[in-house]
Amino acid sequence: MQQGSPDALFAAIAESGNEVTQGWMRLMAGAPAAAAGFPLSNTSLQRDYFEKQAKLWTALASGKRETLASPEPGDRRFAAKEWRDNAYYDYLKQSYLLAARYLEALVESAELEPKAKERARFAARQWIDAMCPANFPATNPEALRAASR
Repeated sequence: MQQGSPDALFAAIAESGNEVTQGWMRLMAGAPAAAAGFPLSNTSLQRDYFEKQAKLWTALASGKRETLASPEPGDRRFAAKEWRDNAYYDYLKQSYLLAARYLEALVESAELEPKAKERARFAARQWIDAMCPANFPATNPEALRAASR
């Protein structure tokens, strides 16, 4: 693969996306400690999350489409057609949404005082929003399109 070619760019973006996904999965595997009010092992949440991520990855690797997570109506972050039509961007979007929903469910399952739970919700939401693939030029099809003009 020639450096700077479209294939090399796509491979670099795919590798970057894989690193993000692996980071999410490492984070999910080491969920917050029970001492902080979170269950040490919420097996049903974790199992569901890992099963969906594995199904999504398997579908991408085999060239099939699998819809396991969709953005909320009106979520403009994923308005570009590539998020729907391109298998890689669709995978990236769904992987992010699955991880975001897992973190939200983890916070909701925590046995925390109301004020602490509200702070945990706020912190999780900030992190979830910051990690959206639409925020990064390398994983945002609109940014890549604008940069190639």
